[in-house]
Amino acid sequence: MECSEVAPHQQKDSVKVAVNIRPLITPELLLGCTDCVTITPGEPQVQIGPHVFTYDHYYLMARLVLVRHI
Repeated sequence: MECSEVAPHQQKDSVKVAVNIRPLITPELLLGCTDCVTITPGEPQVQIGPHVFTYDHYYLMARLVLVRHI
């Protein structure tokens, strides 16, 4: 098989990625932890340090509310 060919099972299979982003909890804040995840506005991407990740869905957790974005 050459590199340009795609196996039949690869054409129909796909992986969906969901990201759960939660706020820091009190013990983390007391230790001086800070948020390390940045959401790219208008794009399905998050950045952690120099690394960028793409996703299909994300969940943002407020203190008592879970909001689902698709």
